[in-house]
Amino acid sequence: MPDLRRLGPSLLGPTPLEVWSVAPGRAQIMWGALPTGPVRVDDRMGLVDPVVLDHPGGPGGVVVEWDRDEMPDHLRLRHPGLGTDIELEIGTSAAAVGARRSTDEPIHRIATISDLHLGAGRFGLTDVMTETGHRRTAHPTRCADAAVEEALAWGADLVVIKGDAAHHRGVAFYDELGRFVDRHAGVDMVLVAGNHDVDHKGDGTERPDTVGERELRYHDVHHVDLPGVRLVVGDTAVPAQSPGTLAEVGDELIERAADGDGRVIVMLHHHLDRFRLPLSWPPGIPGTEANPWLDRLDAAAPGAVVTSGHCHRNRTRTHGSVRVSEVGSTKDFPGVWAGYEIHDDGIRQFVQRIHRADTIGWHERGRMAAGGVWGWFAPGDLDDRCWFHEWA
Repeated sequence: MPDLRRLGPSLLGPTPLEVWSVAPGRAQIMWGALPTGPVRVDDRMGLVDPVVLDHPGGPGGVVVEWDRDEMPDHLRLRHPGLGTDIELEIGTSAAAVGARRSTDEPIHRIATISDLHLGAGRFGLTDVMTETGHRRTAHPTRCADAAVEEALAWGADLVVIKGDAAHHRGVAFYDELGRFVDRHAGVDMVLVAGNHDVDHKGDGTERPDTVGERELRYHDVHHVDLPGVRLVVGDTAVPAQSPGTLAEVGDELIERAADGDGRVIVMLHHHLDRFRLPLSWPPGIPGTEANPWLDRLDAAAPGAVVTSGHCHRNRTRTHGSVRVSEVGSTKDFPGVWAGYEIHDDGIRQFVQRIHRADTIGWHERGRMAAGGVWGWFAPGDLDDRCWFHEWA
């Protein structure tokens, strides 16, 4: 059952003021509507580095930070238009999502972005939602650039693009993707395809092996041994089809995961459905194929993590000892990227909303897609977005 306290505001009014993500030493607060005026966030215990911003009114967000080995019980938001300080409970939530675990500096930081859809211009159930007013760049490009900038500010050592980077298969879309990766030429990136990268709605051009002047490769199966973890990526896309498959890459993914010394994170585009028939749209990899593959991964690399995109929503579950994660899109509500902190004893995920001034308005507007149901469906709960997973 949905939490009706969340269902009401999400469907019928602005996004409520809430703690969107929390991890050791940091949290993000988001809101759908505040009046124009200064916003200050701190805490009564003096643990948080106070943040003050000149808010132009409407939707917004802020990241606050503190020493990693501390944890405030509440965050306090002040705004002259509110009439009183707003206290946001954080201590209990932080404990519930594992933010009190492994507060030492991580061994490595990885960021992921999914479902960029570079070259798109519309959104919504019937694809009629567009931006109003003149913009120098389209919203998918602004959102993707902002996500990378925020991830780098957090300290990401690597950015993984988990598919649907290009909105359709076609020269114009691949060129747009090439310009994007070249703008971030100094950033280590790994790219894997999604169904939109190889669909039938563009000009029919075959997907190139590389994009941009930096020649960033679309990988079929690839792994990178990073400090504390083996990263494995696989191409689950089927040309001209929306659902994915592990038929071509599943065995090699298992083989590479088995050689990962017990600490493995697998990144795919398509999410792994639990059942033969999907319970949400779009369908990913059907459970009849996904579940046996997860059983094999659990045996080959106990405690592994599998994270994907495709569904544009945030969710998590476990399959045996394997943590299975879905992370939303950069381009539409709620507009996110994910960070992964690698530790000796486990791995942490937190999902952060993109809150740059030229993106947040578009994201909030997208909340009303599908008659407002999207604003409830896509975000997931705090423990879907933020968690700590122990290596087996």
